[in-house]
Amino acid sequence: MAHFDFIESAMYGYRTTWNNRHMLLRLAALPFLVKLGCYAALLLLDMDDQYLRHGLILLPSFFAEGFLLAYVIGTVMAGQSLSTNLNSVNIDFRNVKAAMVVYVLVQLGLSFTVGSVMDGVNMASEQAAPASPSFGGFLFSIAALAFTIWAFRLVWVYVPMAMGISITAYLRRARAFSFSFYLLGCWLICFVPLGLLVLMVSQILSGFFSGDTESGSLGFSIIFAILQCAAEIIIGLVSSLAIAYGIRQMIENKRT
Repeated sequence: MAHFDFIESAMYGYRTTWNNRHMLLRLAALPFLVKLGCYAALLLLDMDDQYLRHGLILLPSFFAEGFLLAYVIGTVMAGQSLSTNLNSVNIDFRNVKAAMVVYVLVQLGLSFTVGSVMDGVNMASEQAAPASPSFGGFLFSIAALAFTIWAFRLVWVYVPMAMGISITAYLRRARAFSFSFYLLGCWLICFVPLGLLVLMVSQILSGFFSGDTESGSLGFSIIFAILQCAAEIIIGLVSSLAIAYGIRQMIENKRT
């Protein structure tokens, strides 16, 4: 059964991101600005609650962030040093471009799925009398949860592609249902600490911008957007490198 040490992989993601922090700051500058511009567009167009349209507005940031993640994964996993001069890096950029496109498609799919769920929740909350739970609905929820857990591996298909590993080889090796739990564990170790840090900082910021004034609300929204953009890129880098390390372990039969 294919598996990997997700704790070791997560530590590798943190360590590698920290060790390359100076170069990653340079490489992530443009994706950060693009992502921030997309969030600013959502704010200015007052589309915060129009979840199904978020993916289209954020599409430029998906391309920028996808290229960043694919380039970093491909370079680091090939044992080369990161550089802003792409010509100095000896990697196959066809893999980087393919991984970027797959990343964009995955993010669009996630945006549509989350948007559909949020719209469904909003519609359900507006109903005067909520529908009573049924056994059929319970079974459907269990099946949906099981499928979501299995499909979690599909979120990371851009990672092996950036490493030059075909999607077929990755899915064949990761066919066991339990493999998703290793991915979930690795991702949670990368996401939860940084997510809690963002939550704590946002709570502190909300205290400075407390009140119902329009200027205070706008100021908090702008600063929180900056914080959210930076956090999403950092979490993306840490988790992608961690998953890449784990997939390499799995493919090379080091943890099977």
